[in-house]
Amino acid sequence: MSASTPTRHRFNERLLASLSLSPAELASLRTLARAEGAAFGRTLVARGLLPQEALRKAYESECGIPPFRSPGKEEPPAHADILPLPFLRARLLFPVALSNGTLTVAMADPLDAEAREAVSKITGKRVEVQAATEEEIRGLIEGMQSEASSSMDRLVEQVGDVGNQVFQAVHG
Repeated sequence: MSASTPTRHRFNERLLASLSLSPAELASLRTLARAEGAAFGRTLVARGLLPQEALRKAYESECGIPPFRSPGKEEPPAHADILPLPFLRARLLFPVALSNGTLTVAMADPLDAEAREAVSKITGKRVEVQAATEEEIRGLIEGMQSEASSSMDRLVEQVGDVGNQVFQAVHG
């Protein structure tokens, strides 16, 4: 993050300024922003006041955080298993690249300094972030789970085949 990255409070204020709402609605949302802090952007999305893509673009334009670009289905993100699945779900982040000791992580909340520090401590890597939507992160995590489930199914099938062969050999 650069020195020009706004504080959470300033970022939330900029989000509010981008909305076309009455002064009373803005005042109510300002109170909510102070109470919710980091979750405020997600709250605006959940209330239908801000599309997920607009939140991601705000991270890019207001904070200079590059957007996540999905590698596509044919090329799953590298090093997905470098972090525990429950951690990925809880922090809404996903590792997408590892190069020269730097782990690039797509995050639904790229201003989450605690999550970035935790990733660095867990992996021992320098961390760079990209802004992703919550939907993209959940999709990446589900894809990782599906892939793991498919691998487990194949393993069970192979073990079953070997078991049948052994049974046939013994009981012929």
